Amino acid sequence: MYICSCDFLLLVKLLQAHALLVHVAGRLQVPCALGADDCWVLDRDRYRFCFRTAKCRAACAEDRFVDGRCKHGFPYLLPLCECLRPQCAAPGPSSHSELG
Repeated sequence: MYICSCDFLLLVKLLQAHALLVHVAGRLQVPCALGADDCWVLDRDRYRFCFRTAKCRAACAEDRFVDGRCKHGFPYLLPLCECLRPQCAAPGPSSHSELG
């Protein structure tokens, strides 16, 4: 199969542009949907096993997370403390003066 050199150079440039777009898109952080499981991470340092939600929330707040919850169910035998990542939190309510 014969490919003209100008077609080959165009193909190389298109592949380079595509690789750049994939690289840039992979580095962008897209916020999680609120409550999605991807937004919750296990607290492995302060309060690993969760028997009180209030203690889990306090431990998560000390680590600068937004919220904490006790995760029950499979595959865990005991409930574990999970913390909500800051980028997953719902935006705060806006005041009426800002709405204008």
